[in-house]
Amino acid sequence: MVLNVTCSDVPNGMTEAKLDLAKEESAKTAHAKIIHERKSKTVRDLDVQGEDAQGRIKLFSAGKHYIQVIALVDDQKNLPLANKFVESFRLTPRRKPKQNATH
Repeated sequence: MVLNVTCSDVPNGMTEAKLDLAKEESAKTAHAKIIHERKSKTVRDLDVQGEDAQGRIKLFSAGKHYIQVIALVDDQKNLPLANKFVESFRLTPRRKPKQNATH
């Protein structure tokens, strides 16, 4: 099983076009091809398959941050574990600082 999480800063922000390029590069790095994609604004969720492994890659864009979550397994019976690992990652909204009101 291969599990990997990467968080990078992108000075000019991660655009939708950059996210599309990143998904292709992530699949190449995993020596796999994309067999199914779930796409939404700022998220690419990919099912991938290669000669020796299969699994999921999920890419998030959040402002100037780019997060990549990869889970690959060499045995299909372990695919539910890979899915559970990927699904365990969620972006949480940033809390606004509380304003201390004075009266």
